[in-house]
Amino acid sequence: MNIIWPFCIALFFKKHHFRFSKVIIFLFLTSIALVIILSASRAAWLGLILSIPIYFGKKSAKWLIPILCFIFIIFALIFIPIFGENFQMIMRNLIPSGIWSNFSQSTYDHEESISRIELWKQSIEIIFKYPIFGAGATSFSSILESKIGIWRAHSHNLPLELMVSYGIPAALLIFIPFILLIKISIEDVFIKSRINSGLFLFDRAWITSLIILSGSQLVDIQYFDGRISIAGWVLLAGTRNIIRKK
Repeated sequence: MNIIWPFCIALFFKKHHFRFSKVIIFLFLTSIALVIILSASRAAWLGLILSIPIYFGKKSAKWLIPILCFIFIIFALIFIPIFGENFQMIMRNLIPSGIWSNFSQSTYDHEESISRIELWKQSIEIIFKYPIFGAGATSFSSILESKIGIWRAHSHNLPLELMVSYGIPAALLIFIPFILLIKISIEDVFIKSRINSGLFLFDRAWITSLIILSGSQLVDIQYFDGRISIAGWVLLAGTRNIIRKK
């Protein structure tokens, strides 16, 4: 949904000859946003929010900041009995528990729970032990289980996962060109160009989608899902084509 969301924004702001089309696109835009919210994924929420300033730039601050302040107040009322416990219960009943429970420590307090920060620390320790060639493909889960008795499929961070499996040099050979490609695309599409045509709208959506998808791999590895990896490579290839076109 986060991959689709920037393109929905571009489609909404594209000029349309029929007002009815604008209404349909707006409904589609809000539906995608609602699905992302109801996914109860903190990474998805962050991607939804960050895509707005990435796409629109500084001018989005004047209306994005009030929205974020409103959301912060809602969550404060859920977790802090500012107006009494009765009002707090009303707020908790009003907002689906699947949403606000993601920010409650009790949700993650169980024996088999391990934080992402701890997973990353364990990954770094493995990288320092096998810095050149890595510990081998998909080795993280078995090493983690042997050390602390908890099994996790991966390290929840794609760069760290590659370093654990194949070593630092191999990971750098993959990520340095990737980072340079994103850097150049940002300069060409967001800095040097202006949103003065429908083409620029979708170029910005394309780069925004790639940035959000790439950023999500720092807190989880959806790339192991074939659909996500294919989408990622399509976005990457399209980004290279946008740079060539510029």
